[in-house]
Amino acid sequence: MLTKLLLLPCLLGPVFADQAPLRIPSWKEGKDLNAALSCVQSISGLQFTTPGDPEYTTKAAPFNLRMSPRPSLIVSPISVAQISETVQCAYTNGGTVSAKSGGHSYAAYGLSADIVIEMAGLNNITVDNADQTALVQTGNRLGNVAKALYEHGQRALPHGSCPYVGSGGHTLYGGFGYYSRIGGLMADVVISAEVVLADGRVVNASATNSYSDLFYAIRGGGPSFGVVTTWKFQTLEAATTTVSYFITFRRSLSAEAAANAYLIWQRICGPFPEPSDNLATAVVFSPAEEEGTVHMRFQGNWYGPEEDAYAWLDPFMHNLQAVGLNPILNATAHNWIDGLRAFAGNGDSLDTSEPDIPDNFFTKSLITMNASPAWLIRNWVNYMATEGVRSNTDWFAQVDLYGGKIGRLSQDTNAFAYRDAFLVYQLYASKPKASSFFPPDGIPFVNGMLAALEPNPAGAYPNYIDPTLGTSNKTGISEWQRLYYRNEANINKLQDTKAKYDAMDVFKNPQGF
Repeated sequence: MLTKLLLLPCLLGPVFADQAPLRIPSWKEGKDLNAALSCVQSISGLQFTTPGDPEYTTKAAPFNLRMSPRPSLIVSPISVAQISETVQCAYTNGGTVSAKSGGHSYAAYGLSADIVIEMAGLNNITVDNADQTALVQTGNRLGNVAKALYEHGQRALPHGSCPYVGSGGHTLYGGFGYYSRIGGLMADVVISAEVVLADGRVVNASATNSYSDLFYAIRGGGPSFGVVTTWKFQTLEAATTTVSYFITFRRSLSAEAAANAYLIWQRICGPFPEPSDNLATAVVFSPAEEEGTVHMRFQGNWYGPEEDAYAWLDPFMHNLQAVGLNPILNATAHNWIDGLRAFAGNGDSLDTSEPDIPDNFFTKSLITMNASPAWLIRNWVNYMATEGVRSNTDWFAQVDLYGGKIGRLSQDTNAFAYRDAFLVYQLYASKPKASSFFPPDGIPFVNGMLAALEPNPAGAYPNYIDPTLGTSNKTGISEWQRLYYRNEANINKLQDTKAKYDAMDVFKNPQGF
């Protein structure tokens, strides 16, 4: 890794909100990427990595090894000023920029640009005791955020369970976690954000200032509009008691039995009436060895007294037993931080000091607003119990219950388009552990899993980003735009915001506005 070597006249210095936007660059009819790269390399104190450096292979490696990004330059800033200057270089000379927070983009879009800004050096977390707000720089991963907030007055945020996921992209696309039925999505508890715009200006965006349109877009609309360097969150009180539960079965279930169990779960989840906000619940399917069968478990948290948790769990167990199943319940009452560890993977640790373990995979998602009919569920489970046994992949399908606080916020709260979401499905297949390559049947298998569940999907979750979604159709709305952002009004609003703040498409990515 190198530090400043060149001093070039194209370096402009940081630009702040009270300064006028920079001139429209000359590269509007062409670009000089080499000039942009040289400009970035001249920034004082900025560490950078080029394709010829020994560290490049490690730094450019995506979480999803099925992808193979190759950025021209990776920079590792330690200040917002260095990020501002980096973006200015791209804007003035030509080139695209992406920010990598945790690097967990399923399509490696954080590494997709000419110049990648590695955010790990911006990792401060500050909590205001007066109003319990937190300033979280986007180099922080969720595990770091969870530990820091809990240690500071037992505060919390409604984020996801994987400790290594970055706080930047997670929030930009919505950010669901088990606490979201109580607290909303991560994007819903953002009060303001510090953002580096495409011309290098540094602004503070909130719902009450002149950047309210930008503030709307960066909460659910993704990274197309600027580099968020700091989120200001309204923290929540961490639950005093978390009851983590797993309901398993001694052996794999027949497709019929698994479908019956799923339909029982779906029925008691609603959507009308929906269960208490205190309930977080999910179903996970995984492959069995015998054709016609599938492994299945239910899992989640209850936030509140243990007796209240059993008031929901006991009837559910009884309903499963009533159809001839023999479920095994393992429930543990513990504090908030141990409740996070129960679903962290990573050896039940929130620590992210060691390098993350990558995967090689493909995934699709589905958002439903209503309960799926029994015949579709049976069709889907039959597919997993037959094709899932034949597939040369390690796969799982997880279904999470939404609703609660998520659904009570107005549709125009931010760019997340599915306030009425009932269930969200993640369909995930990775290479077998013994193999070096993603198998040829992997993508068709996952596509078939979705087709068996819902032939005409109406929604998808962008944090489970799918690079195979189409980029255009006859209406001018891309397939990914329709599935992620749902309706023409929301899509047009995001397109207008993109045109206003990044007309030169500095923050370009394959599924970005």
